[in-house]
Amino acid sequence: MMRNGYLILNLTYKSGEQMEQLGRYGFLRRDYLKNHRNSTYQVMLLQDTIGKHLLEVDKAAREREEVILKQLEEKEPLPDKEAEKKMEQAEAKARNEKKRAEMEIRKTKKEVKARIEKMRDKISQMFLLGSLSGIAVLGDVIREYLLVNLIVLFVFVNMGIILIRMYLRKSM
Repeated sequence: MMRNGYLILNLTYKSGEQMEQLGRYGFLRRDYLKNHRNSTYQVMLLQDTIGKHLLEVDKAAREREEVILKQLEEKEPLPDKEAEKKMEQAEAKARNEKKRAEMEIRKTKKEVKARIEKMRDKISQMFLLGSLSGIAVLGDVIREYLLVNLIVLFVFVNMGIILIRMYLRKSM
């Protein structure tokens, strides 16, 4: 080919076409040869055997990868789509139960606070009255206090049961 009065040679390597077909492992091998075995790389490049060599390495590595993946899958099979879907549904259900339990605890906490305020009012009334009616008010306060404690105990037992169920589902 002539350019500006000069004859320019059109030199191409056969390996150029082969290099276009390279995969990941071929490029890794090429980089290794360039960086760590430069003399071997240069010789192969000049002899135009680099493309063939890299294609062979790439093909062998991909075949080996497939064999290893099959062995791993036989040893520990991947979960099927239905099992994954069931697990996701179980996890979503557990999250919903946890949210429901948390909301119940918040609601109970508000109720307990309101009842404690009522008890404080009744105790202050009792001390103000200081008579037999004050003793009746004290009985009401004690009954209310026991009821509040039972409610709190019930909520925490339910929360514990929910957490145990969630733990057992995850461990199965």
